[in-house]
Amino acid sequence: MSEAPQPARGSYLTGNARLQEADRLADRYRAGETIRDIAANTGHSYGTTRNLLLLAQVKLRQRGGEPRPIPARRTAGNP
Repeated sequence: MSEAPQPARGSYLTGNARLQEADRLADRYRAGETIRDIAANTGHSYGTTRNLLLLAQVKLRQRGGEPRPIPARRTAGNP
C-alpha cells in the first residue's frame, strides 16, 4: 500500500484531512490489519488510530482472535 505523507508528530489532523485519514485507515482495518499494526505503520498512537476508525464508522473486531472450542465434559465412566 502506498503511504500518504504523515503530518509532523504532535500536529493535529483537522477537517477534511482528518476525514481522509480516517477513510484510509478504515480501508486497511477492513483488509485485516490490526489497530496496533496500523498505528505502528502510520506513526499514530493506538488511541488516535482507534478514534479515527470510529470516526469512519468502522465496526471494530473483538479482541483475542478465534474463541477456543469448549472441551467435552468428562463423565464418571469416561475419564
